[in-house]
Amino acid sequence: MMASDKRGVSAMHVSRELALRYDTAWLMCHKLRAALFEREGFELEHFIEADETFYGGYREKGRRGRAMNPKKAMLVLAVEKVLATKGNREWVAGNARIEVIETADAATLTNFMKRNVAPKARIITDGWRGYNGLKDAGFRHTGVIASGEAAGEQLPMVHIMFSNLKAWLNGTHHGVSKKHLHRYLREWNYRFNRRNGPVADFILNRLANQQGVTYAALVG
Repeated sequence: MMASDKRGVSAMHVSRELALRYDTAWLMCHKLRAALFEREGFELEHFIEADETFYGGYREKGRRGRAMNPKKAMLVLAVEKVLATKGNREWVAGNARIEVIETADAATLTNFMKRNVAPKARIITDGWRGYNGLKDAGFRHTGVIASGEAAGEQLPMVHIMFSNLKAWLNGTHHGVSKKHLHRYLREWNYRFNRRNGPVADFILNRLANQQGVTYAALVG
């Protein structure tokens, strides 16, 4: 069910379809998600777009950022830009990496790139000073001073992906708590990077070779 629908399935949908208690369906879905992570050694390469965004919590008129609402989560996303081989577009998305981060400071963003991006890759970001350490870490970095709509124009791919991610979290799952968000991101990222392959086979193989997660660990 998770693999056959490109939008994924919610625990409520699984509960109805399989006539299970909601708690049981919820546990099954999270056992699946817990196994869907990217293995080390498969780094993003060549030309990368990267940016951060907030997800969750209420929004107060005239107030922006997470400081006003601790329930907001900060996400960082990096995606490969690959030259298109067909169609009218010049670039298409390659693989991606996404994580929940506590703060967008230089140490956090640089460490994210070191874990997920190949050395010497060219990274384009907005002008946030948290990316200033990328050149010292060996990356070829270009920071574009942009805000609002201009950021979407300069970093179109990563902004479209953020929009699609939030539509998936709110549409399929009707909102996700900050506590469990990282596992939903695992599923989204795993499915995105294998969108052209047999997703069901990938998921079954991963489940057969990973240690399971318990309900106590999920809610603890």
